[in-house]
Amino acid sequence: MTYRPTVRGRRLARELRRLREEQGLTLQEVADRLDWSRATVSRLETGQTRPKPNDIADLLDLYGVPSPQRDALITLAR
Repeated sequence: MTYRPTVRGRRLARELRRLREEQGLTLQEVADRLDWSRATVSRLETGQTRPKPNDIADLLDLYGVPSPQRDALITLAR
C-alpha cells in the first residue's frame, strides 16, 4: 500500500524543505548530521513517506526551530 499524504502532510513536507533551505543545508548534509540516508530526508520533504513525530523533532532541532512553530509542525506529523 502506497502512502498518500494528506493536505497537512504536504504542508509539513513543504515547510521542512523551506526550513532546510533557509539554513543553507543540502539533503546530504542533513542526512549526514542525523545519520540518515539522503533518500530518507528527500522522502520526508516530498511527502512520499509517513512522517514520524520523533524524526520531525530531530529535523527541527537541527534547523533550530523554536516553539510554538516547532510544536505546530510536530502536531502536523501526528
